[in-house]
Amino acid sequence: MSGAPARGVSFAASENEFMIIFGPDEGVSPGGGTITGFCEKIIGSIHKYLRLDASIGVGRACTRVSELEDSYKDALAALVHTFYTGSRSILHIRDIQPGTETLQSAFFYKFHARLMNELKAGHTGQVMELLEKLFDRLAAPKLQIDYVQSICAEMIFTSARALYELDEDIELVLQDRLTIMDTLYRHKNLSGLKTYVLSLFYDLSAYMAGKNSSRNSKTINRIRAIVQEGYAQELSIARIAEEVFLTPNYISLIFKKETGETLTDYITRIRIDKAKELLSTTDLKVMEISELVGYENPHYFSTVFKKSVGVHPLKYRSGK
Repeated sequence: MSGAPARGVSFAASENEFMIIFGPDEGVSPGGGTITGFCEKIIGSIHKYLRLDASIGVGRACTRVSELEDSYKDALAALVHTFYTGSRSILHIRDIQPGTETLQSAFFYKFHARLMNELKAGHTGQVMELLEKLFDRLAAPKLQIDYVQSICAEMIFTSARALYELDEDIELVLQDRLTIMDTLYRHKNLSGLKTYVLSLFYDLSAYMAGKNSSRNSKTINRIRAIVQEGYAQELSIARIAEEVFLTPNYISLIFKKETGETLTDYITRIRIDKAKELLSTTDLKVMEISELVGYENPHYFSTVFKKSVGVHPLKYRSGK
C-alpha cells in the first residue's frame, strides 16, 4: 500500500476490536502523517466494503516491548473520546489533553434557573435555544463522558420534580427513571445524547405550553386586577408574585408572552392613564395627583409622565 509503514502486524483482539502494531521505517513516527493516512485508508475501506463505521485510537510510540501494553491502553483511552467526535474518527492519545473540568457552578445554577422559567412557561423555542448553548459547553474535550451524562440526568430529573409540583400528569410525558438512565448511558456519542435530551425537553415544554394556555389567561387577568386595584399603593412585581403564588421571574415571562407588554410598563401605563384622567377632570395639584397614582416623588412622577405622554403634566392639563 503506497505511503504505508513498511513493517507491522495486525490481529483480532475481540469480535469488534482489532489491533495493529506498527513497525515504522526509520524517521517515521506513529504519531505522524504516515500513520494517520494509513488509518484513514483502513476506515475508508471498512466503510466501502463492509458498510460499517469504525474508529481508530493511536497510542504513544514505544521503544521497548514492555511498553506495548501501555500504548494499547492509551489507544483505548483515546477511543473513548469518540463520544465527542462521532464515528469514523482517528484519535491520537497525544492530542487528548489530560485532566478534567466541570461546568462552573455559577453558570449551571443560572442556566437551570432560566431553563425552569422557560420550561414552566411552555416557551419551547427558548428551551431549545438554552439547551443548544449548554451542549456547546458540554462539548469541551476536558469534560469526562460520565460527567456529561450525569449533568443531563440531573437536569432531567430536577426539571421533572419541579414540573410535577405544577401538574401531576407530567409523568405521562416522561419514561420511568430507569429507562431514562439506561437511555442516557447507552448513547455512545455526544450528538446522540444531545438529540435525546432535546427531544425529551421539547415534549415537556410542548406539554406545559398546552396546559399553560388557559392557566396563564387566568393568571394574567388576576395580575391586571391587582394592578388596577392597587396602583395607588406601593406596587412591586415581587408583591404581585406573592399574591398569585408564583415567582417574580415567572409572572414577568408569562405577562410579556401573553400581552406583548412588560409588567412594569403595564403598571406605569395604568398609573399614567389614571393621572391623565385626574388632570382632565379635577383641579388637584400635580403633587396630589402624583400621590394618588402611586408616586411618592412628584418630580419623578413628572419625569415618567413626560416620557410616556410627551409633555409635562401641567402642559397636558392646559392643553385640555
